[in-house]
Amino acid sequence: MSGEIDASNCAELDAVLADVPDVDGGPIELDLQAVTFIDSSALRVFLALAERVTMAGGTVVVRNPPAPVARLLRITNLESTFGLDAGTIDAGETDSPGA
Repeated sequence: MSGEIDASNCAELDAVLADVPDVDGGPIELDLQAVTFIDSSALRVFLALAERVTMAGGTVVVRNPPAPVARLLRITNLESTFGLDAGTIDAGETDSPGA
């Protein structure tokens, strides 16, 4: 995943993630290092994936969230849903320019 994930392209992301098999026990990792922006549409897609995978006994983990993405996960209280702790979120926020 890279660039902006918003209402204009989240249907495509949803279709791609729909093909991810349900994993029993192991985590599905979403590497967001190259993502510059997400909106509530992207959160909806990520939450739908997390719900489906959790029901199958797995987890969804966000890796390498850039500062704006980490901030959105924190303010929506979703960091624990995606396997992030406060230290990960805080570290991600210090990576922004000028920090």
